[in-house]
Amino acid sequence: MGRDRPFKKIEKYALWSLFAQGEFGLCCPMSMTDAAATVLTNYASKEMKEKYVPRLTSTSMDDLFTAGQFMTEKHGGSDVGENTVSAKLNGDHYEIYGDKWFCSNVSGDVALVLARPEGAQEGSKGLAMFLVPKYLEDGTHNHYTILRLKDKLGTKDMASGEINFHGAIGYVVGSIDNGFKQMMSMVNASRLSNAVRSTGIMRRSFLEAIETAKEREAFGGKLIDLPMMQENLVEMQLDVEAAQAMILYTAHQFDENDQNVKGAKEMMRILTPILKGYICKRARYVSAEAMEVRGGNGYIEEWVNPRLVRDAHLGSIWEGTTNIVALDVIRAMRKEQAGEVLLSKLCETLTTLREGSELFNMAKSVVEAQITHVESVMQDVVESTDREVNAFARHFLELLYHTTVLVRFLEEAAVEVKESKSYRKLYVFFQYYRRYLSREPRSVQDARSTAAVSKQMLLWQTIHFEDVEEYGQYVLKQAVTI
Repeated sequence: MGRDRPFKKIEKYALWSLFAQGEFGLCCPMSMTDAAATVLTNYASKEMKEKYVPRLTSTSMDDLFTAGQFMTEKHGGSDVGENTVSAKLNGDHYEIYGDKWFCSNVSGDVALVLARPEGAQEGSKGLAMFLVPKYLEDGTHNHYTILRLKDKLGTKDMASGEINFHGAIGYVVGSIDNGFKQMMSMVNASRLSNAVRSTGIMRRSFLEAIETAKEREAFGGKLIDLPMMQENLVEMQLDVEAAQAMILYTAHQFDENDQNVKGAKEMMRILTPILKGYICKRARYVSAEAMEVRGGNGYIEEWVNPRLVRDAHLGSIWEGTTNIVALDVIRAMRKEQAGEVLLSKLCETLTTLREGSELFNMAKSVVEAQITHVESVMQDVVESTDREVNAFARHFLELLYHTTVLVRFLEEAAVEVKESKSYRKLYVFFQYYRRYLSREPRSVQDARSTAAVSKQMLLWQTIHFEDVEEYGQYVLKQAVTI
């Protein structure tokens, strides 16, 4: 692309978010190919790297290889330790036998496959990672068969299928007893990619909704001027802006980890499943709400909304369901102290924020109180039984997401005031806090306090301090002691 350096992670994921607004499914092979190149770079032998990484990272379509990640089996699902696909040593390679149940980018040039070598222990620790090329050195097709393609709800543009390996030739990647851990590094990158793509779906859905509301006339005026419609659109926009802030923040942690910055590994370890769990789930809601804004037309295939709704449902399933990633958040907190690192980083950020107004300082105090509350909840989680935590895990994931969003919004608000003298993002902060973390239920007074400003927020217009102050003071009164 004419660049003198590779893309940073934050640049790459920002670009993917834009791409996903047009097409969700095709980002899957892009993501898996990117992750496969990273896994091979980190774990493969010198010969394997030299042979495959240039093809996986080529900008020439004639040379480019795409990759798949074949992990799921029919009986196991997310319980990968129950997998039964086997690998038998034969000279300098292994022969792979068995069935994989859900393989996306099934027609890719190479696949990273989890299989259990003969004699290996049970469970996930006995799984090895193998590189399985589509074609062998003599040009013949490798020994596996695509049994059928999946008739999926969405992502129709990207083939997923079932595969039978009948002596397929595969080559060990990295350490033979470290396959699952290596695969999880690929899954972690793919999980962030899912959140990025779901953010793209949410933004496209919101843009479709707001453009419809700006143009459609009903009940004597434009839809966007109706208070209830503004309420619907504001909620969608809050989800979009929160998700955008979070994916870029997390992508930055990936870049920091590449530079061995202290704490970045723990940050990306806990933020990735948090984003995967929350953003992908909210994409379902936002896409459905946007369909409803368009009314009956939104249900018609000539419009983009049905595709967005269908594709949005996949983000919460690929690379671990919401329950699975919620448990992963708990695991990251308990085993790697990633939760402590996250809260420490959030507090560190708050200490650097300066804006000057008493309202901003009071907002900071509310967030500081929220972090103290989360610290208390986190300690309770550490001291609770596995069964108790299992039931609470999704709620805890959401709590960490919302708290982190508040800090990101305050940071963005301080920059916005400095650069453009607008208080729009501070207004967004108060709207978000009131909806998701305020201990007092919302009332008609909320509508009175936001009536004059919501449309300005929706249209990304400058919002002056005096327009935010009344609503901000109202929200702070509802905050009480957390």
